[in-house]
Amino acid sequence: MSETKNSASVWDLFETMADAEVSGTWIEIGAAKFKLARAGGANENFMKTANKRLKPFQSAMDSLPKKAADELAQGIFVDTLLLDWKNVTDRDGKDLPFSKEAARKLLSQLPNLFLALQAEAHKMSNFTKNNLDAAAKN
Repeated sequence: MSETKNSASVWDLFETMADAEVSGTWIEIGAAKFKLARAGGANENFMKTANKRLKPFQSAMDSLPKKAADELAQGIFVDTLLLDWKNVTDRDGKDLPFSKEAARKLLSQLPNLFLALQAEAHKMSNFTKNNLDAAAKN
């Protein structure tokens, strides 16, 4: 068995910062920045809220209409994971202040943005100590 040298230790790859998982970290998408908490990890609020809201639909998840499933997922996301944003504008380029209501409207209008942000909230690497320390130095 050959050994390959890799500079990243398992600690660099997997040690997350619990406070960042809950209080969020800034993710850039284009000119905009979104403050996201982690979907999982130490973020118990996300887990409790998701379980509570999904429980009534457990037996019918496969038959839930797509629009209802999307609205449910976006609601959980906005209420537990999307904490703030910067440099977000409306279609005409006017600054769009962050609010839960504005977030719901924007994500329903731009479902691909929702999917991108959702993926970022699930990425453990956005919350690792190593990556957060490196970002703080920049």
